[in-house]
Amino acid sequence: MAPLVLRVQRCLNGCRFFSPQSTVVVAVSTGVDSMALLTALQKLLPPKQIVVAHVNHHLRAQSQVEEQFLRKYCANNHLRLLVDEWVKHPESGMEASARQERYRFFQQVLHDYDAHVLLLAHQQDELVETMMMQLLRGGQIEQLLGIREQRLFDNGQSMILRPFLGVSKQTLIDFAQHNHVTWYEDITNHEDETLRNRFRNHYIPALMAENPRFKDHCVAYRRQLADLISVRDEYLRSLWDQVVVNDQLQLRTWQTFSTPTQRAILEKWLEQQGLLQLNQELLGNLQTWLLNSEKPSGNLQINSQLQVIKNYSVAKIGNVPKLPTNHELFTETVVKFDQWKRLNGEIECLVSKHRLHNGLAPVAEMWLHEDQLPLKWRVQ
Repeated sequence: MAPLVLRVQRCLNGCRFFSPQSTVVVAVSTGVDSMALLTALQKLLPPKQIVVAHVNHHLRAQSQVEEQFLRKYCANNHLRLLVDEWVKHPESGMEASARQERYRFFQQVLHDYDAHVLLLAHQQDELVETMMMQLLRGGQIEQLLGIREQRLFDNGQSMILRPFLGVSKQTLIDFAQHNHVTWYEDITNHEDETLRNRFRNHYIPALMAENPRFKDHCVAYRRQLADLISVRDEYLRSLWDQVVVNDQLQLRTWQTFSTPTQRAILEKWLEQQGLLQLNQELLGNLQTWLLNSEKPSGNLQINSQLQVIKNYSVAKIGNVPKLPTNHELFTETVVKFDQWKRLNGEIECLVSKHRLHNGLAPVAEMWLHEDQLPLKWRVQ
């Protein structure tokens, strides 16, 4: 059995959603990656257990040719084929919208055939591209793992498998050529309009020129990072019942841990409350605020809907109170920092980016996201 076929077999056998009689959905674009995956799958399963899912994005003239080729291929090989005709394109955010449409369609196909396994043909080169893009954009360290070999899908009812994630594109090309596989090249892959294509065509080749083993090193670092994250999560699970009770952070216990452990607990706690990918500066400010014994209670707004409420020994997530509504008119003006503003009657207020300790007036501190600016005075 060819190594790539064996890789697909091991991937399926290691999936709890798969049994020898299972129906498997495979996403096929007609590129070399997905055609190699379909060819390998055909060597493992009979046609009646394979469903081919194809999305025609209608963004290239060649897409019609590719769809017709795939229809003929599936008919000749007695494979079931479902095609999604995506014709309602957005004016912006094309790449993200296309991805959303693909996964919506894949979920529909899984439901239609009572299938629970979806095979995707992402390979090592795409993995490295994704890792580099995440590094450029910044964010949570977990995002540096890029694409995952397997993940739950459809609210945990199915599993996405990517058996070729550790395989180079050249290896897939060699396999396809050896097995006389026909595939189509997407000519837009050579254009530089998208960030991924710029990484693919310029940035990564330049790094490979410096070190031909650059991609291998990226994959090795990813494996080490995945192990470290796994160890961290296992450690957090071991102490979770001590630091979180009824979704409330137990501050006295939390404060006994080291600063890095505090931060890891805080991130995991916020994540469980639905607060994902928070700004690192905001997390640092929140940690400092929770440790401030001079302010044992108070509220810190995280976004426009949620806030952290500290009450001496515990902290919890709560909704930001909504302002009472009535039918009276309000006047609004944009806040100008470091300028006093006269409100109702004799009341004046100053908003500043700097700490104020002059003792002339009560002071309240707030941490704000960029999306909460500009601030506005709203006077009744």
